Amino acid sequence: MNTLGKLETLFSFLRRNNHFYRDLLKKIDDVETAAVFEKLPIISKSIIRNQYDNYFSEGCDDAIEELTSGSTGVPLRCLKTISERMTASMNIWKQRKRRDPEVSFNNFINLFGEQVYKEIGNFIDTNEETMTVFLKVLLNKKPRWISAPISIIEQYARLIERGKVEYREKCIHFIEFFGEYVDPEKRKYIESIFNCTTINHYGTKETWCIAYECNCGNLHLQDNLFILEQIPTNLSLDNPNIGELVVTSLFNKLMPFVRYNLQDLGTIETKGCDCGSKSPVITLYGGRTGDILKGTNMLGNNLFNRILNRLMKCNHDVVDGFRVEQYSLNHIVIFIVKGPNYTHLSEQLLLAFTRSELGNKIHIDLRYVDEIPRLPSGKIKNFHSYI
Repeated sequence: MNTLGKLETLFSFLRRNNHFYRDLLKKIDDVETAAVFEKLPIISKSIIRNQYDNYFSEGCDDAIEELTSGSTGVPLRCLKTISERMTASMNIWKQRKRRDPEVSFNNFINLFGEQVYKEIGNFIDTNEETMTVFLKVLLNKKPRWISAPISIIEQYARLIERGKVEYREKCIHFIEFFGEYVDPEKRKYIESIFNCTTINHYGTKETWCIAYECNCGNLHLQDNLFILEQIPTNLSLDNPNIGELVVTSLFNKLMPFVRYNLQDLGTIETKGCDCGSKSPVITLYGGRTGDILKGTNMLGNNLFNRILNRLMKCNHDVVDGFRVEQYSLNHIVIFIVKGPNYTHLSEQLLLAFTRSELGNKIHIDLRYVDEIPRLPSGKIKNFHSYI
């Protein structure tokens, strides 16, 4: 069935079983599916949260609940049927098999999995001693693939680089990143330490995998399951081609996501790819609509990653973690987890590079901490503005 047919099937189901969408669809006088789709409003987390009583479809008894990470504020309750979870899971595994025919349930470890928590431990515990033990146990299992947010894998790479953990057998062939923006410099560093291929998996707790990276490095929309739109943003950005990404899931019926604003910033292109896929290519720009450094047109996460990359290029790879909080247009607090070689010169360079980006009027408080707290999902939110 083509995309339009799947969309018509979804609308037919929602008219019969979903109070929220039944009311919306009644207000649209068009009969053509494409026209109806274009007239539906953009949906946000806040709209869903305010409509919980009417938002879930009737007649679905095998629901399993998850919570979003809460990186944009209050976590959202997400429900899927067992069948929907199977559809999403099979789709991800199909993409993995395309990249590596040898991957299987027996040699793949998702560090966020419940079984991992029981057998190995809590991977989001950032105490160095705990992480060292966790990594040793993980490597003893000799996984071919592992999957986790990039910030966690980066910390494990540093343990190996510093000789805290030996990694001689090079058993890991692929590392799949999910849940966070994949900074290119961090990615190269991880690949050099683990001597493996890394793959970017773009998805959400609401929908699971939306796009998967091919062997040419392009992030392809899983267009058998999703429609993705790019809408204009009200933000003032360096690149005028960037917009907000809006997803429609063609298989989530219990908890529908039709024209759902992900608040991620990016672009969508239809272009040829040497991998053979004809599906649209997504380019992400490292943040969400709430991640702009106020008073600038820059994404806070990208800006401070760039500053730390400059520090690294000056032979000061000395920051093990960071978080930046903005309290006014000219006041930021930078929380730093110092690496073992962090010096006074590192501090001065960090301040100088930050001022070269934001100007000399900026007031910078540096605060040194033992760790940067993670969200329950294991993600790190590196930037937050309180303005």
